Amino acid sequence: MERLLNPSEAASLLAIKLSTLYTWAARHQIPVQKVGRALRFSPSALSAWLAQQACPPATADRPAETEAGGDDAG
Repeated sequence: MERLLNPSEAASLLAIKLSTLYTWAARHQIPVQKVGRALRFSPSALSAWLAQQACPPATADRPAETEAGGDDAG
């Protein structure tokens, strides 16, 4: 069995603020386990979740999306 991470360790692994991690956990947006009253995070579950969050790479038939919604005309 892998060692579960505490919230500080998980936030550090994901390079996010601890408060963001708690918010995501409360909203069930990130894989989390409760051990008693404590939150714990599986490194392998976090890796799988992170891989699912990635955007697919742009291809010739599907260009990358722009932040502004694709309309560059001022």
